[in-house]
Amino acid sequence: MIGVGVNTLGGFSTAVGWCLQKEGHNKSEIGSSTVYKSLHWWIGLVMVIISQPLYIVSQTLANQSTLGIVGPTSIIVHVLFARFYLHEILSWCEIAGILLFVPGTIITLIFASKHNDLLDKDEFKEKFWAPMSQIYLWGNVVGCFILYFLSYKIIKATTPIKKDEAQDQDTDSTTNKENIMEDFEAYSNFTPKQTESLIRRRQMKSRASQESELVAENSDDELMSDDSDDSRSFIGLKTNTNMREPCTIIQEDNKSWFSDPRLKFIPLIAYPYIGAFMGSISTCMVRVITGFVQKGHHKGFDVIYVLPCFMIIFCALMSYIIVNKGLKAFDSVYVAPLFKIGAMIASLTTGGVILDEFSAYKNEPTRFKFFIGGCVICLIGIILLVMGNDFSENTEKDEKKGNKD
Repeated sequence: MIGVGVNTLGGFSTAVGWCLQKEGHNKSEIGSSTVYKSLHWWIGLVMVIISQPLYIVSQTLANQSTLGIVGPTSIIVHVLFARFYLHEILSWCEIAGILLFVPGTIITLIFASKHNDLLDKDEFKEKFWAPMSQIYLWGNVVGCFILYFLSYKIIKATTPIKKDEAQDQDTDSTTNKENIMEDFEAYSNFTPKQTESLIRRRQMKSRASQESELVAENSDDELMSDDSDDSRSFIGLKTNTNMREPCTIIQEDNKSWFSDPRLKFIPLIAYPYIGAFMGSISTCMVRVITGFVQKGHHKGFDVIYVLPCFMIIFCALMSYIIVNKGLKAFDSVYVAPLFKIGAMIASLTTGGVILDEFSAYKNEPTRFKFFIGGCVICLIGIILLVMGNDFSENTEKDEKKGNKD
């Protein structure tokens, strides 16, 4: 019970920390004060960091299955906090998906493996280097790389950016400064005739550039007048009747396969999945080190001792970075539940494969079926939560928001 209580406190700290960091991302998008943004972001980071040692302590007091019970608790805390603090609202379909997490989690944890034996050095070597463990680890690593690449391309292609006069002025001023420096260096080395010739060429070049810009502007005006009723003359380009207002454009090629906004469900699932898998490896290695210490196999130097320590640090950092990317791209009420449920299933699976906790099911096949059934209920909740979000509609709202800003 102490382990569950400590883990629950860590889940509460993580939920509040994520909400504060999401608020920091929101403030940065609308151009609020950097201090205000940093204050939220750093306080959230501190709360997330505080939760990590709480998780580590709880891992030494209870097994993977028992600790998974905090999943629904932290989800409810996060959804309530996000609703009243971040004003993030869910549809009925998405709420139904979240509610399915509660019975799914309870069934999964009731019938999860109660195997809680800590491994010594030789047992860990045998189980870690077993073919099934290596297939599980490297299969997930390859899947994480593929999903991260797809997520990066999709987010980059579907995220609108603003291009306004201020940016153009900055570019023009930079170009003018470069031209002045070039002229200064040229004048210092040229003869009077060469200097006069250079000035003449500069003037002709400037006049030609102005004429080309005028032709392009006239052609744009004709294009907009021919299709003034359609606010989307081009795919991926939001046109404005007033050219002085900032335009929202898409960074990727308009014909890119990644620019379809409906594909945003891939990064919405990928970021929590990658973070959950990395987090499960980190917590699993904590239990491995705990077994080494309790059985007195931690003395001296051995690669088998360094490996779990490295995996704990690397996977914990990667889990935090990836989940934070998800918070930056999506509402926290989507990312947090998916991550928590993913972390529960990933922890049970990682512990079952690497720590051989699934061996308890050899004589209890019915128990294993109920365990899988609970996981399936959670999966249905994930599908409802993800598919309840109309990504194409949200993309249009983002573009309109970019034009207003």
